[in-house]
Amino acid sequence: MAFSDFTLLDVRDKLGLTVVMGTLFPDASPVTLPAWLTDWLDSCMPLATAMGTEKGRSELLISPLLIHAYKLAPSRPTFFSGVEFNVDPAAGLKGFCDFLFSLSPDQFLPDAPVIVVVEAKNDNYAGALPQCIAEMYAASLFNRSRGRDIESVYGVISTGLDWNFLRLIGAEVVYDSVRYGLRDAPTIVAILLEMLEVPIAPIPAAPIAEVA
Repeated sequence: MAFSDFTLLDVRDKLGLTVVMGTLFPDASPVTLPAWLTDWLDSCMPLATAMGTEKGRSELLISPLLIHAYKLAPSRPTFFSGVEFNVDPAAGLKGFCDFLFSLSPDQFLPDAPVIVVVEAKNDNYAGALPQCIAEMYAASLFNRSRGRDIESVYGVISTGLDWNFLRLIGAEVVYDSVRYGLRDAPTIVAILLEMLEVPIAPIPAAPIAEVA
């Protein structure tokens, strides 16, 4: 079993998570995109649509927006594409993440992951949703095992043309009821930047027992 094998039933019964609908970023203010990026998206959208492949949408539409947010983020995150992320293989929390943002400066190995991005294969949001949640849960476990208390882990599901956002806090996953289209690219980048500003606090060390 791997991330892509999870179902919503597994999310509930194996991971103990509850999924609710909500609105995550009602106050996100669109950022001004550079002219080159706007021109790129305008010219590549019909091309990516005509190609009809996940790889084409990933390279032409998803990656440019993610990389632009990466470059703008004041938190200086690291960005990974197609990275192997094996957290608990016995529990099926293993596999490759399409994209991952980390708040660690280490560009060689993911550490302190805060955003996982899953491409909706063949526009299949129903299949992408449990996979994204499983990766978010794995990221949360990984952070705690590394002594990093990151309150929120975020998820993104995208076809390139449509984008949905999720947030995991504790045992609850909020699935944003708003679906953003590529025309909302300035808001999509603003939301990614807001996600990258989550605070990190070290987990307090357990008290040392006194020797009698």
